[in-house]
Amino acid sequence: MTDRIAAPHPAQPSAWAQAYVGLPYILGAGECAHRAALVWRQEFGLEIEVSPAHGNLQLAQDLIRAELQRPNWTPVRRPQEGDAVVMWKGRLLAHVGVWVAPGHILHCTRADGMTLTPEAELEAQGFRVFGFFRWQAAEALAA
Repeated sequence: MTDRIAAPHPAQPSAWAQAYVGLPYILGAGECAHRAALVWRQEFGLEIEVSPAHGNLQLAQDLIRAELQRPNWTPVRRPQEGDAVVMWKGRLLAHVGVWVAPGHILHCTRADGMTLTPEAELEAQGFRVFGFFRWQAAEALAA
């Protein structure tokens, strides 16, 4: 998505997010998508199944692209707390995190585990935001 509107430089992130900072990256079981799904389930009541990429960035990209094809994900220009943040890692669309107000991304990396990063500092970690996506339950889509 190229027409997204980024948030201004962030102040202090929402307090609930601190509980996740420091959770380890676990190959095949605690990768970025698994950790995002954990946050969505525990904080937002969303049950989103994810598949492990086993550290393979090409597979991660394939899984993310397939997931975004589901009708439940809606691209949004102005993210709200809990929205998915899909990111480029190099030339691959291979990283996902959770938007935390105001202007932070909660995400899991191999090097640091779960971190809370201001959006403006993602590039220093090797990530660029592709877009923000909001989950809508199947019942909401049917209405």
